[in-house]
Parts: sequence; structure tokens; C-alpha cells
Amino acid sequence: MRAEAEMAVGLRLNDAKRILDVGGAGCVSRHATHVIDRLPYEWWQAWPQKGTKDISPDNWFVHDICSSALFPFPDKFFDFVICSHTLEDVRDPIRVCEELSRIGKAGYIETPSPLTELTWGRENNAPWVGYCHHRWLVSVEYNELVFRLKPHLMPSHKGQS
Repeated sequence: MRAEAEMAVGLRLNDAKRILDVGGAGCVSRHATHVIDRLPYEWWQAWPQKGTKDISPDNWFVHDICSSALFPFPDKFFDFVICSHTLEDVRDPIRVCEELSRIGKAGYIETPSPLTELTWGRENNAPWVGYCHHRWLVSVEYNELVFRLKPHLMPSHKGQS
């Protein structure tokens, strides 16, 4: 899915000078000039699937994006902000979205669809619905992101009620 995000934002990034990848340490966007993640730079450097993008350690910011502390950037600092497959995982996606809006002039957000999150066997045919570590069902309604708590109390095995 990360490749789809790359293609979707690629055409809009031609003139962007500062591009932030939010929470993308597992697979940094090839467009990113900066990263903010809770994981340290050294961890990312050792990650075998980090991708081909090279980010300077000076442009890597370790920060809990759900904390009450502001992201360590001034208002509208970034020309573009990418947040791909992060919001469904975090404790407080509304707080993260507020900061994305504050620090970015434009951006791209991608999350799994509710259909994906409510489908059996998404993780290697596992006997549960969606991805077990995701906290939120995310949808777009009337041009706004809507976050609904993912019901982890759903049957964890097919046939249970």
C-alpha cells in the first residue's frame, strides 16, 4: 500500500522543498526530507526494509506524536506532510491531525479502509478481523476524517458469537 501512496502524492511534490513523513520509520517515503517518529534514527538505519531513501540524522526527529507536546516545528514549516498507515495505530489521531494541519501547508493521509479492518484473515489468514494492532476504523465522510474505535471485542475466531 505504501507504493500506492507514493504514486498518489508524487505528482504534487515537484515544487516541495520540505516534506515530512510522520511515523514512517518502518518505510520512509521516497519523497521525505524529514521524518518524525518515536523510533530513533539508529534503529531505522539498522532496519533491513527501510527503503532506498537516505535521510540525514539532522532531519530525523524522535517524538511521541500523541503526546501533548507540540511537534518540534513552527507553523506551516513543511510544504507537504505525508502520514501513511499511522493514524489507525496511534492513541490520539485527532491530536496528530491537529499538528499535521498546524505544521504543513498541504499533505496526504492514508489509512486502511473500514472494509479491510472488518475482514477476516487480513494478517496471514489469522483468525481475527482486520489487523490486530489497529485501534481505529477510519473513513471519510463529508470531506472529513472520521475515527471510530475499532471493536476489539469482536469475536476473535470465526464462528464465535
